Amino acid sequence: LLYWGMTARLGDRPAVTAAAMVLGLLVCYAFGTAWFLVAYARAAGPIGLWAALGMCVFPFVVPDLVKLALAWMLSRLPAVEQHSLPQKVCVPGKSVIWWNADFVSLWRDRNETVGIFQAGGGADRGGTLRTGHHGPGAAGRRLSGLHRPAGAMPAAVPDGGGGFQSCGAFQWLAGHLLSRGTGPRALAVILVLLPFFCSMAVTNDVALITFAPFALLLLDQMDCRAAAVPLLVLQTIAANLGSMATPVGNPQNLYLYGAYGLSAGDFFPVVLPLAGISLACLTAAALPVLPRDLQIPPVHPQPLRQPGKLALYGALFLLCLLTVFRILPYGLLTVLVLGTLAAVEPALLRKLDVSLLCTFICFFVVSGNLGRLPAVHGFLQSLLERSTLLTGVLTSQIISNVPAAVLLSGFTDNWRELLLGVDIGGLGTPVASLASLITLKLYLRSPGARPTRYLAVFTAWNAALLAVLLAAVWLTSVGA
Repeated sequence: LLYWGMTARLGDRPAVTAAAMVLGLLVCYAFGTAWFLVAYARAAGPIGLWAALGMCVFPFVVPDLVKLALAWMLSRLPAVEQHSLPQKVCVPGKSVIWWNADFVSLWRDRNETVGIFQAGGGADRGGTLRTGHHGPGAAGRRLSGLHRPAGAMPAAVPDGGGGFQSCGAFQWLAGHLLSRGTGPRALAVILVLLPFFCSMAVTNDVALITFAPFALLLLDQMDCRAAAVPLLVLQTIAANLGSMATPVGNPQNLYLYGAYGLSAGDFFPVVLPLAGISLACLTAAALPVLPRDLQIPPVHPQPLRQPGKLALYGALFLLCLLTVFRILPYGLLTVLVLGTLAAVEPALLRKLDVSLLCTFICFFVVSGNLGRLPAVHGFLQSLLERSTLLTGVLTSQIISNVPAAVLLSGFTDNWRELLLGVDIGGLGTPVASLASLITLKLYLRSPGARPTRYLAVFTAWNAALLAVLLAAVWLTSVGA
């Protein structure tokens, strides 16, 4: 409304539209912060203004300004004339393809793209039909991500961490690791590397939800809250970097693994070297986090709850991995998992990540429409031709790495650099990987939180490790 009112009264001049966008963003920030202060106070008690700004405004300022700049530049482009497309095409021996004017369409034969109908290209700007066997292209890759096993896994398979958490597996693991009389340095390394390794199996967000509160509780017991900021920041980085080592560690890996039809032999040689470098850097960074003279209270490991259920969840998880690697059919396994959970622990069905699949579908629609805008298509194509890796990293800083993977996969066949770009791109701004917001919110809800210090430490460590990993990729490519 503010944008419409300003442009209606003052005209559609560049300065007016830019000012209207910025003022509109400020109004959204003000309204959202005020609502958060009221809602949070009702749910958990009063919260300070700076803490609220740290949760609602500060992490999003830079990405939002970049988005506004892109929107402003696109709004200054001349309008493109639209022409209607036919409603279907029939090709002998192939399937019938339906589409509307908003989508590039294709048909498939044995999971290979054999035809693409593209709008534009001719003198009359009509459609052109290309046939012939070739790999999934821009539109094909987005649609293939919906029916491949890895594309269906976010919705078909429940959050593995939910079952393991209900059985106390993570608490048992942490208790046994910390009950061996470790010193401060070893304790810090263990606390940082727990989410690193666990995220490989149960995703980065589950690892942080599990181990970040545990770390804060342990610091309170040791009266060492000063170490909370660096420890939580390193745990966040560890979860994001550890999750890149497996196809199921994070949503972007899961999507790209299925969308490009990768195999284990394709995937692991690309990501494991960087995972090893990340492990070494995180270990070195964790050593000085806790004071050397810190008195560590004894930690008593908790017993496993319901070990029988834990074994069942472990077996289901292994079957899910076999599905991701295309050894088992994902349709049959989905029915098996849902049926087992309905019989054993129905409460976990509410934790199915259906919203993630719905988010993927929305990304497909948005990225498909964006890809048909000549200015956006040409802009992304030129960036990807220069460096797919850096384009993935920079795009992740603005829109987060999962939507960046979905968007950019439609414009490049260079899956190696795209995979590394969106995985490494999880470092940087707090929105580069949405899992980073978990520890940020957790810290800001703790007593004595200092949002400015947290964001400063977070930015410094993320920038340093991002530079190290980018240098490692560059050196590897030069050596090859």
